[in-house]
Amino acid sequence: MLRLLERIARLAPARSSPAAELRASIVDNVRNICSSRLGAAPACPRYGLPDSVVYSPYEHEHTLAKVLRDAVLASEPRLTNVEVSPVAVEPGVMERQFEITATLAGAPRAGPVHLRTRFVVGDVTVEGR
Repeated sequence: MLRLLERIARLAPARSSPAAELRASIVDNVRNICSSRLGAAPACPRYGLPDSVVYSPYEHEHTLAKVLRDAVLASEPRLTNVEVSPVAVEPGVMERQFEITATLAGAPRAGPVHLRTRFVVGDVTVEGR
């Protein structure tokens, strides 16, 4: 017969390590930054991205990478040394992808944080690696 705490432990979701939870939290926050439009949060006017990142096919990718880098630096204080580079997509595909590499603030030995963002009109995907 199982004790009460053992039964509760079986019902609770499996906990991951604090480092994995931190990285998952960062991925969620970067996803929120990428999904928010610049100026939509009155308490933090620099939070989010301008529409040109997602909707302008004419904006140069390196300019958009700088805009994304500045948004992450302004809104995700747990990351430092943020570098954003465009990822090539197939010609004719209406999406933009960027690779974000950064260091955890205060924990440079933790290894780099790698994120991949994918912007398609109406959808944003952020994945951590």
